[in-house]
Amino acid sequence: MNFKDLQLTHRQHIDTLLQTDRLFRTETTKDEIWDVYLNAFPEGTNPMFRERTEHDCVCCKQFIRAFGNVVSIDENMVLTSIWDVTTGDDTYQAVFDALAAYVTSKPIRGVFVTHENHFGTEENHSQAEDGGPVETWNHFYTKVGSPHLIAKSRSVETLMGKRRTSFDVFKRLLDEVSIDTIDTILELIAQKSLYRGEEWERPLELVRVAMSEYMAYSCPVIAPDAVRDGWQAHNHFVWSCVLASDALLHIRNSSIGTLILNIEDGMALDDAVKKYEVVVAPSNYKRPNAIFTKSMVARAQKDVEELGLAESLPRRFAHLDDITINDILFANRDVKEAMEGDVFADLANETQSAPKDFSKVETVTAQDFVLKVLPTAETVEVLLENRHAGNMVSLIGPQNPDAAPLFKWNNNYAWAYAGNVTDGMREQVRALGGNVEGVMRFTHSWNHTGNNQSLMDLHVFFPTAGGKAVSHSGNVAHERYPSTRRVGWNHRTDQESGATQDVDHVNAPGPTFIPIENISFPKLAGMPEGAYTFKIHNWSKRTPNTEGGKAEIEFGGQVFEYDYPKPMGHHEWLTLATVTLKDGVFTIDHKLDTTTSSRVMWGLPTNEFHPVRVCMKSPNHWEASARTGRDHTFFMLKGCENETTPNGFFNEFLRQDLHDHRKVFEALGAKMKVATDPNQLSGVGFSGEKNETVTCRVTGKTTRVLNVAF
Repeated sequence: MNFKDLQLTHRQHIDTLLQTDRLFRTETTKDEIWDVYLNAFPEGTNPMFRERTEHDCVCCKQFIRAFGNVVSIDENMVLTSIWDVTTGDDTYQAVFDALAAYVTSKPIRGVFVTHENHFGTEENHSQAEDGGPVETWNHFYTKVGSPHLIAKSRSVETLMGKRRTSFDVFKRLLDEVSIDTIDTILELIAQKSLYRGEEWERPLELVRVAMSEYMAYSCPVIAPDAVRDGWQAHNHFVWSCVLASDALLHIRNSSIGTLILNIEDGMALDDAVKKYEVVVAPSNYKRPNAIFTKSMVARAQKDVEELGLAESLPRRFAHLDDITINDILFANRDVKEAMEGDVFADLANETQSAPKDFSKVETVTAQDFVLKVLPTAETVEVLLENRHAGNMVSLIGPQNPDAAPLFKWNNNYAWAYAGNVTDGMREQVRALGGNVEGVMRFTHSWNHTGNNQSLMDLHVFFPTAGGKAVSHSGNVAHERYPSTRRVGWNHRTDQESGATQDVDHVNAPGPTFIPIENISFPKLAGMPEGAYTFKIHNWSKRTPNTEGGKAEIEFGGQVFEYDYPKPMGHHEWLTLATVTLKDGVFTIDHKLDTTTSSRVMWGLPTNEFHPVRVCMKSPNHWEASARTGRDHTFFMLKGCENETTPNGFFNEFLRQDLHDHRKVFEALGAKMKVATDPNQLSGVGFSGEKNETVTCRVTGKTTRVLNVAF
């Protein structure tokens, strides 16, 4: 075959490859590829020519050493070299086949980029030794016409290094991250639960497509033809992606990449999103939606069905006939009759003498009250006080009495305190990691009935000798904080005293979400003497806004409760109290009335005694052999009726095999509200860790008034 014809065929093939945007170099050496070329000629086809073999050409050698390892990647992730040519010449076909096999057997080293606009020498000329005509010699040669393959400003090594880094970073993402994680983030973006998430939607969709293709090329069952000479096609696929945008290739190293890796590593979705928001969101950002996704719901539903718990989800208020005498500490006479039907006990009671009345108030521990007082009590009454607003509690049971337990204990009963929580405000703060053991605490919550969607903040202003005054009420722009020392939104910590806003639980405002915020003062050291002003600020009025909120100030073992039912205007301030520190002692001056005047709570007037129907421990302590968690003591009151529709269950109650679905169950519990029921068991409850008291009037052989200390 005429070499000029071979040269033309070869150049046409190379020109076709150069038109693609996926050209790469493989891991060959210059000397090795040249040796492969020389050794590939069949025996007798490369005779000696002068001092060298005929095909040992300096021009061709330069071409083969500089350009001979260039390959492209086709749509099946198979490598095609510049030697994959049908030459029409048996001698050169053997050489081209050997070079193609050698080049494509090596891994890809990097992208093809060059400063040169051509490789090799198209032709040169020499004078015959005998003075004959000038001879023309043709060689391997190509032009590089594609401008994207030519490095203009940076060195070839720099560009290749940059693309190699892109390959490594993108391949790590594809190797380490599952499609489920990307789907989770895309769902968060779709439901507007991720700050500026829409900016990442398209890149993440492209990543998801890349992951699907990468998985296919990594699986010999799915892509059996995707392996050539031992090199996996999934690596070729990653190299084929390196000419995409850097934003896509380096997404692993971005803020959204941190979120991806945290979710993939098993971090709780709430925590992972919070870490993302710390980086990208402003300090006053408040997320509009709860964090759970459709796939999380599907997984939760699947597990619930497999565990046989679907019938356990519908809930209702518990009734008297749901419990047995073994579940209670005390039952009033009429309740005992309903529970036991013991006419003889009723007859015996009628023969008892009238009790003696004692006006002296004694204090007893909760343990002594249960062990020594209740066993001989005939009637028990509770003095319901305004301070018990957070102690109002209801017993919740399953609609299907035969349903399997949802909880850590062996029965299917639970409880809900006022405000749709399992504990009071203090315990909510503790559960969220806030400090309730310091020298002073300020806690605020709102949206207790789903009618206050505003974004609100609490602030404590330190004593000051001067500074710009701010009205205690009225519309004041939120930027106009006094130029004094304070703790609150956008100034979370006072370094000298350690005072900190340690809870800002307003991540998911919504009809069923009750935000709570807390400021704690851990120690007296660093606190200047003087008056500390406690304020609530309606940072942004949002509809509905038809109610106010509740707050607590605690110091020295005293808890002062505030209930402001009136809604606050946009940017309005409300001052609750000033607390003065002098000689290490706090005193308080209330600017808003504390809840001391008589009112009606759950159908019962306060500052009055009310009959106790039954006294019981919380369901997690009904069975001695299966007690778990803190015990609560409930006084279920006659005529007490929960004014709200509480959640059917709470995450802290759930059995261990449901813990992976906590976010779904949080939303599910809020969705599956307990319907109003006049036959409910409701009253007041107390936990042994709250240092609270309740006044009881107990009648047996005598009448005693007791302060029961929990």
